[in-house]
Amino acid sequence: MAFDIQQTAQLHELVGQADIVISMLPASFHLPVAQACVQLRRHLITASYVSAEIRELDALAKAADILILMECGLDPGLDHMSAMRALHDIRARGGQLTAFRSYCGGLLAPDSEGNNPWKYKFTWNPATWCWPDKAPPNTSKTAIYALFPTSSCLPAPRPSR
Repeated sequence: MAFDIQQTAQLHELVGQADIVISMLPASFHLPVAQACVQLRRHLITASYVSAEIRELDALAKAADILILMECGLDPGLDHMSAMRALHDIRARGGQLTAFRSYCGGLLAPDSEGNNPWKYKFTWNPATWCWPDKAPPNTSKTAIYALFPTSSCLPAPRPSR
């Protein structure tokens, strides 16, 4: 369905027709959708990270008795669930986690898997983890945290030939 996100009346008309809004719009457009959902008392589901602006709608969403469910796609979402499954399995067998590293991307189409042992490839927009409101990557080993500024995670640009 084509529509202009900046046309508030059209946005409200579309949101008002739904019981649950599933937004697959780019993350930068989720705020007006979430605001319309709160105003019209419609649930919202999206795969995007929770932004500071969306977080500020929490009390209004609760007062409207609606759910704003985010971070339930692949990254974030499926990666969180698969990580928790692994962590629960380790703990259920009496193990103790000493390190954890997560790699996220996209699921491959079965006919394109080839010999990829992960059955996985990187498909997300790398710019999303460079946003200033996201937490910088961090790691912990024996409760010692090392924080890395996001800018240090990208190599210096090189010309391509």
